[in-house]
Amino acid sequence: MLTLVLATLAAPALARADGHSAAPHSGHRGVQVKGQKAQRVSPFTESASSAANIPGKLVNHGGPVMTANTVHAIYWFPSGYSLDSSWRGVVDGYLGNVAADSGTTSNVFSVTSQYNVSYDATFAGSAVDTAPFPASGCSSGLNGQPCLTEEQIFNELSAFAQSQGWPADTNAVSGSNPQPSTHPTHLFIVYLPPGVADCFDDTQGICSANSSDSYYCAYHTAWYDNTHTYVWANMPWSWSNRGCQGPKAPNGATADSAVDTTSHEYIEALTDPYLNAWYDT
Repeated sequence: MLTLVLATLAAPALARADGHSAAPHSGHRGVQVKGQKAQRVSPFTESASSAANIPGKLVNHGGPVMTANTVHAIYWFPSGYSLDSSWRGVVDGYLGNVAADSGTTSNVFSVTSQYNVSYDATFAGSAVDTAPFPASGCSSGLNGQPCLTEEQIFNELSAFAQSQGWPADTNAVSGSNPQPSTHPTHLFIVYLPPGVADCFDDTQGICSANSSDSYYCAYHTAWYDNTHTYVWANMPWSWSNRGCQGPKAPNGATADSAVDTTSHEYIEALTDPYLNAWYDT
């Protein structure tokens, strides 16, 4: 049995895959399409356009943070989908640069110390996953392209990570009554090809910006199975959607928008991996 913890670009938190609550609240955190009215996904939700206007400080709700982090990037591009090497190079280069600057005060990651997070990052590399997509699990795809559910993405993430020998965090309690790790340190970032949509709630129209139910650009979440916990970020190819584009693009529009959103989810995962650490109303 799988259990999930959620977070959106906007973002749900820690809930069991069979629908039974495994924590006081559940959800996702991430980045919402700019200009779109925010919907309350769970007890809290945030939007890229309004977050700066929320008064006061973030509140520590006592959940774990990622004091140090090791990042893997997964490019799930099956046969028939082309991954631009220069685009991948920009994204990998960004993750490598973040790691190389560990311990410095030269970029925004240094402020995570305010949230009991050490700027101690390792980029452990990336890999291309060419496994074919499963049959669409949601109905919001466009032009006959696949639509993937969050569970479908996670299933592939965990299988691929294991095939690569990439470690995940060991549960605090394993076996028939598993409990997620109390000290998560690994982050997995999954990038999907152009045209492939995904949803974490197809029935309510809460899907990626490149779908017929455009809501989010990306999000971070966390799932655990009987033995391991996976903190991960879902990165659908929403970079061509104007609501998901950053203000500047020195390396090319889609690559820089992907980096901009990656940075958002990365820092959120550090400060609030299970959605019960640092957040506000």
